[in-house]
Amino acid sequence: ETTDSARLYNNLFWDNFAWDSADLQISNDTDGDYLPTPVTLLANNFDQSAAGFKSTLPITIPPSNLNAEAPLFVDQAGGDLHLTPNSPMIDAGYLATPDLPDFDIEGTTPRVLGASVDIGAYEYDDGSEPKAILTIARAGNGSGQVTSNPAGISCGSDCVQAYDINTLVTLTATSPNTNSVFDGWSGHADCADGQVTMDTHKGCTATFSAVRQLTVTKAGLGGGTVTSSPTGIDCGSACSAWYYLNQAVQMTATPNATSLFANWSGDADCADGQLTLSSHLACTATFDPIYYPLLV
Repeated sequence: ETTDSARLYNNLFWDNFAWDSADLQISNDTDGDYLPTPVTLLANNFDQSAAGFKSTLPITIPPSNLNAEAPLFVDQAGGDLHLTPNSPMIDAGYLATPDLPDFDIEGTTPRVLGASVDIGAYEYDDGSEPKAILTIARAGNGSGQVTSNPAGISCGSDCVQAYDINTLVTLTATSPNTNSVFDGWSGHADCADGQVTMDTHKGCTATFSAVRQLTVTKAGLGGGTVTSSPTGIDCGSACSAWYYLNQAVQMTATPNATSLFANWSGDADCADGQLTLSSHLACTATFDPIYYPLLV
């Protein structure tokens, strides 16, 4: 899959003879340097005993894999390798398999007919409606979660769900605190408004951005206003605003007709009115009155 790792999804190894009586021999050199690169096996069925496979490289075998479960083919001797209704391969595949095809090896049976993809080349067809898989990804430097209606997606933890064909799924993206904001959807074109019609497998990405708060106060016996670029502060009335993390903000202090702007104070970055929102900042603009001499 890449030059530094390989992943095998949903493969059915049965009645194989690889090497030295092993059911499966794994040897991987994806980058051509004659050194083995790691392999991760996800939702495969093979003999995991010491004699069951031979490996010349680091290998990861998560519990999603089945250990030498009989696939229960329709007619193995006759070459019919379709699955029977009691096969443990049914719905045992890895639902989050990347680039999962729409159909199985025959090209006519939808690849997902039940709660998940089946292990092996053939999808078991029990007459039920085919499923379409919705996959959610999260991007950006903020944090957040995505949930769905109908239920199934809770991403965070569960970012993949199979739905009946043509189900309308409404996605909701929420940030856990005020330090992040949801910035929008991307991925499949149907994701743009967060309402997805599952007429095929689709993937949506929710982008969450980190934000920090700028707070302005005014001091002194004079008066004036403080504005910002980009907009947000207009103090006056709006003396607090949120900006993207590390965003540059220029503050402008404008005294009224009987005042002078004296200085900035507060956090260290406030001194010249040019800020970088690497953290929450609080700045104070001091306005002094204009004093006119009176000669008597």
